Amino acid sequence: MFRRQQLIVDNSGSEERVDVLAAVEKLAKDNSATVGVYFKRLDTGETIEYNSDRIFPAASVIKVPIMMEVFNQQSQGKFSLDHILTVDKDTGGPRGSGILKHLRFPVELSVYNLTTLMIILSDNTASNMMIDLVGFDNVTELSRRLDASDVVLRRYFVGAGIDDISKDNTISAKSVGTLLEKLYRGEVVGPEASSEMLTIMKKQQVKHKLPRYLPPETVIAHKTGTQEITSHDAGIVFGPEGSGRDYIVTVLSTGVPARPTGDELVARISELLYRYVTE
Repeated sequence: MFRRQQLIVDNSGSEERVDVLAAVEKLAKDNSATVGVYFKRLDTGETIEYNSDRIFPAASVIKVPIMMEVFNQQSQGKFSLDHILTVDKDTGGPRGSGILKHLRFPVELSVYNLTTLMIILSDNTASNMMIDLVGFDNVTELSRRLDASDVVLRRYFVGAGIDDISKDNTISAKSVGTLLEKLYRGEVVGPEASSEMLTIMKKQQVKHKLPRYLPPETVIAHKTGTQEITSHDAGIVFGPEGSGRDYIVTVLSTGVPARPTGDELVARISELLYRYVTE
């Protein structure tokens, strides 16, 4: 069942914003998908929310708070980002994403480089190694402290979803948007760490969702997530240079094949919101 969430901020253009919500709802219904959207302009604070508190399987979007906990523990002196770890096997599953599974083991990589692979190529083996480094519960606890309590890390990445969401990693669109806003404002670990994490996210190599129908020069710091019937993308879109119109967008979809239906749905909602901000 789809429902239109209450709009938290009403700074301007309320009639047009209802049109945006109606368009999101139509896209979801036309594709028989369950969709969650959280949008926030970072200059005005205006938000648009659709099923933003609904719990979704996290897929690989939850690798963002794993990265945050890596930087958090590094700041506490538990390890250095330059510390070398040995990758001696593929743990990400036969259908899992990433590049490490294609290499000849053993491979030695720094914590920083493994974290980068986790984000920009969504490498499952690198992600599982970072989970072993920082701990499941610590990722969930950091998310809670950052006001994103819907983010819960329960299992490793194995290249497939599971049917029981109570045993799966979970997020909501709003919880991820909250983490991204704190990152944007330099409030995750500290300004320097937040900036470094954004730099990593801007190097994202999976670009067929949020960026697909945006101008090619658009700068986006984002992270995708994909499973059989789940397609997500969440990020910070930096508006045209000098415009100040940066915004957060999280689009989550489930219940339809990720490829091509879910991916296209995420891309179309992203296009809709970009046009709303820039036109």
